[in-house]
Amino acid sequence: MTNISITHGALDTRLVIFTSVRNFLVRRYDNWRERRRTRRAQKEARDAFQHVLTLDDHMLDDLGVTRANVEWAANLPLSQSASLELQRLRTIDRSYMA
Repeated sequence: MTNISITHGALDTRLVIFTSVRNFLVRRYDNWRERRRTRRAQKEARDAFQHVLTLDDHMLDDLGVTRANVEWAANLPLSQSASLELQRLRTIDRSYMA
């Protein structure tokens, strides 16, 4: 029979490795969960923005935007805020009209 003995140093090394791997996996999971939460919020914001597309041209004109601008903003990547980009575009358009 072989007597297996783990020295105190070897046990400490295994504990350090286990803790490091565990911490790495926890950070990766937390990062993934945060990205998922952010993506869901971006999708909800974009879905809410889609309502602007249902407005008629007179309403859009009252808001100071064109249908083409709204469609452009609605097709931006989810990482960009469609409403903020539309507002920025509206500000640029107003500066040209002044």
